[in-house]
Amino acid sequence: MRARIGLAELVSIGLVVALFVVLLAQVVLRPFGLGFVWAEEFATFAFIALVFFSTAAAHRHREHMAVEAFHDWAAPRLSAHQHALWRIFVLVVELLFLVVLAIGLAQMARQTWGSFAGSLSGFRYGWLYLAIFVAALLSIAALAAQLTPTTRQSKKGLAP
Repeated sequence: MRARIGLAELVSIGLVVALFVVLLAQVVLRPFGLGFVWAEEFATFAFIALVFFSTAAAHRHREHMAVEAFHDWAAPRLSAHQHALWRIFVLVVELLFLVVLAIGLAQMARQTWGSFAGSLSGFRYGWLYLAIFVAALLSIAALAAQLTPTTRQSKKGLAP
């Protein structure tokens, strides 16, 4: 079964292509004195956005990196119900973190809306925060979608 490409994946692919093209052009044109003044700042902003959109894509595919030392140690000792409860706890903590992050990103977008990037004329810093805000919302949606079946699984484990 092929996985559908979602918004997070499309944005990530677009950012990788844009980074590749801009940085390749910068490297090729620089020896001729034709480099882009804005290439480094663009690459910084694009890479930041790429990290967050790729994280959202990883959440969607359940491939997000996790520290599993406690889980690996405790897994043999946990019943199926306890394992489901642990998974719910981890998802809720991740969701809380992302909600707090999204609130902070919305505040930063509003506070920096009047500030413009130095070499990227017309680029508002608020746009970067809005992009990351969208990526955080995509991660929240992916984790919320995982929480519902996990909660159902946990309730089934309670039935005698």
